[in-house]
Amino acid sequence: MKKALLYTLGCKLNQAESVLAAEKLAVEGYQILKSNQESKADLIFINTCAVTARAAAKSRHAVSKMARENSQAEIVVAGCLAQNDPRGLGEMPGVSRVIGTATQWMDSYLVTESKGAVRTAPLPFPRIPFLHRVRPLLKIQDGCDQNCTYCIIPALRGRLRSEPLSKLISNAAELVSAGASEIVLTGVRIGAWGIDSGEGNLCTLLNALLKINENYRIRLGSIEPWELDEELLDLVAHNPRICSHLHIPLQHTDPDVIARMGRPPIEKSLRVLAEFGREFPDVGIGCDLISGFPGETAEVFQTHYNTLLNLPLAYLHIFPFSPRPNTPAQHWRTTADFPEMNRRIELLRNSNRQMHRRFQARQIGRTAMFITDSPKPGAKWTTAVSDNYLRIKLPATEEMGTPHEIKITPQNLINYPFE
Repeated sequence: MKKALLYTLGCKLNQAESVLAAEKLAVEGYQILKSNQESKADLIFINTCAVTARAAAKSRHAVSKMARENSQAEIVVAGCLAQNDPRGLGEMPGVSRVIGTATQWMDSYLVTESKGAVRTAPLPFPRIPFLHRVRPLLKIQDGCDQNCTYCIIPALRGRLRSEPLSKLISNAAELVSAGASEIVLTGVRIGAWGIDSGEGNLCTLLNALLKINENYRIRLGSIEPWELDEELLDLVAHNPRICSHLHIPLQHTDPDVIARMGRPPIEKSLRVLAEFGREFPDVGIGCDLISGFPGETAEVFQTHYNTLLNLPLAYLHIFPFSPRPNTPAQHWRTTADFPEMNRRIELLRNSNRQMHRRFQARQIGRTAMFITDSPKPGAKWTTAVSDNYLRIKLPATEEMGTPHEIKITPQNLINYPFE
């Protein structure tokens, strides 16, 4: 049997699409390897990212390394970097085929795409298979119409496109029947689901998915701050089958910086977030932030930093500003030199540690429903995740994917105290 290895960089959307690629390869007769150590692969599928310059560089490095170390394998490069630079990737030594974000899910893509070629015609959404994951990812939409001044993704993923409601219900039912304990909704901008199709909004989808049966829970992927409406927050706060977890690409809190980013005004979203967090302190709220965006002076950063400290956040994901090709912000100059950028990022990272430790400390003594991950071969411990995105460690004998009610203690919390 031919063997294939998949290597994924970037976001959960990429992970969801790599799962689909694995199924297509399995249908074509490939055995899917879990690691490069198991056996020599006949085909290596690398799903790349281009959201930042660093992500693009890591993707190129991965392609180069995989090709160098696996000269016997066909190297297939897919994803956002493949869409952005098909010619450059196609000319890399060892690369056999380059396919972009719009074409990689064609049934015959492995034989129809030529080296360095990318077709960008939109295609129907695929079925997301289960493939033995207890917390599978369900892609509900793709693309974005927001066109933030720093963001390359609309150019690579296209306009907003929602998966039809009926198909999502069918896909989710299949996942639950296969044993999923939690379904994670993913996409470029899941809070915009239904806007283009007229089938409702994200809450319409959530309420429909909840009717499948009561044996699984739903976790939301990233939700833009302006999409945190009362209906959605009410579901997160009061429906125990919707995970008490919000991940928000906040990016910044300064109104002028937000305006330069080409994003909607932030003031109302910050008030909504603060009020919601105070009323429901057990909800785990995390944010993405861009540090050093043009217009972020030292004074602006300090105000921004103080605002963040007063928000009810459990964690931060921090990214330095990265100029991306063919975006308005590509040639804008940042007001922070390299040492100053590092200082700001380190302050934010320290705050992240403090926020996470405080959130964990508030949870000690609480009993929550955890879903166990699959332990690594030979490991004595495995991890489990709660509805509000806390992780604990458990003996590896715990059955994979089984929900457990577990009391949170300093001994079982991972990263407590957070260092």
